[in-house]
Amino acid sequence: MKHAPWERRLGLVRAPGYGALAGLLMACVPAFDDRAPLVTEPQIAAVVTTPAEARPRTAVTLEAKLALPLGAEAAGPFAWSFCTTPVPLGDPRPIAAACGAEAGLPILGNGATVQATVPSDACARFGPDPRSGGSRAADPDDTGGYYQPIRVDALGARWFYLLRVTCELPNAPSDVARQLAQEYVPNTAPALAALEKFEDGVWVAFEHARPGQTLALRARWQPEAAEDFVYLPVGAHSLAARRESLRVRWLSTSGHFAVDASGRSESDTQTTAENAWTADATPNTVRFWLVLTDSRGASSVEQTDVDVRAP
Repeated sequence: MKHAPWERRLGLVRAPGYGALAGLLMACVPAFDDRAPLVTEPQIAAVVTTPAEARPRTAVTLEAKLALPLGAEAAGPFAWSFCTTPVPLGDPRPIAAACGAEAGLPILGNGATVQATVPSDACARFGPDPRSGGSRAADPDDTGGYYQPIRVDALGARWFYLLRVTCELPNAPSDVARQLAQEYVPNTAPALAALEKFEDGVWVAFEHARPGQTLALRARWQPEAAEDFVYLPVGAHSLAARRESLRVRWLSTSGHFAVDASGRSESDTQTTAENAWTADATPNTVRFWLVLTDSRGASSVEQTDVDVRAP
């Protein structure tokens, strides 16, 4: 199983059963993008954090955005915790296997939304700060980011999320570190503006479909959803500028998508992600979830209902 670097770290990692977790992590950690887009059982579509990027000792709100089959209810409780075990040196997986077995640092609250404080040692355990015992500091991802793993036990499964943390760069030249502190803008979550269908030669709001109909769909966002940022590339001695890429994951309670996810690279300034969707032959109401994620790890989720009926 292979993923692009930022695909490996974004969103949720799910273990379908607690006992299977170690095997999943030992083999290959699946990004949540690998899960089927058809929602047939309750699941966490994404964890949305406010703010989307935070420093150690900073208060954050964690919200599990649920995707539920129509008529289903989310059964609690939700057990949240911060993982405390770093990924061993040389291990390419985004989360240590031990994170599934350790007690971790519990987060108070048992609902889908909780308040938490980023651990004070997040940058020491998962970032560039020196670690105890002389072990090697973590490398940043390709956007210069470091991530605190979060575990959520809920809905009969175990889920993992990576929260981006802002860390100082102790080994960077002082002038570069100072420039980064002055110019770096922490990540914010991108937001979708509309879900539209192409019909009769124009894009219109997606509210209705016919049984068995195949439609071109697009998710649209504002230009500012893809943010510009500066970072220090690995091995570099000066800052570089980047623009975020954006990706949409498509979920629905029925029908069939042409692709599970689509988006735009950082060099592509278009503000839409396209897909095609075919409705089931039986009239029904279909619920859609669109998970918009940027390449620095922040997500938002939009939900909408569409009426599938014969004209």
